[in-house]
Amino acid sequence: MSGRNPIRAGWEVHSNDGHQIGSVSDVGEDFFRVRESGFFGHDLYIPATSVATLRGEVVYLNLSRDEIGSTGWESQPTESRRETENGDEPKPLA
Repeated sequence: MSGRNPIRAGWEVHSNDGHQIGSVSDVGEDFFRVRESGFFGHDLYIPATSVATLRGEVVYLNLSRDEIGSTGWESQPTESRRETENGDEPKPLA
C-alpha cells in the first residue's frame, strides 16, 4: 500500500488463513489500529505493509493468525517501527 491509506474505521480484519482478527478502530497513514475480537480483545497496531488485499470493507493481512501473535503489534508504534519508504517521518495515529 502506498500513498493515502484507503482503510476505514469499522472494517473487518482477517488473517491470510481466514480467521477474523478484529475491526479497524483508527487509521493512520502507515498503520491502523485494530480492536481484536473476543471478550479479552486488545488493540493491535498493524503496519499498512502487512495488508495483502482489500475486498469491500474487509482487510486481508499477509500473515496467519499464529504469525500475528508474534509480531509485537500490541505496542503502539515507535519512531523506529514507523519508517516510511521515502524516508519522511510518518504521522501519528489520530
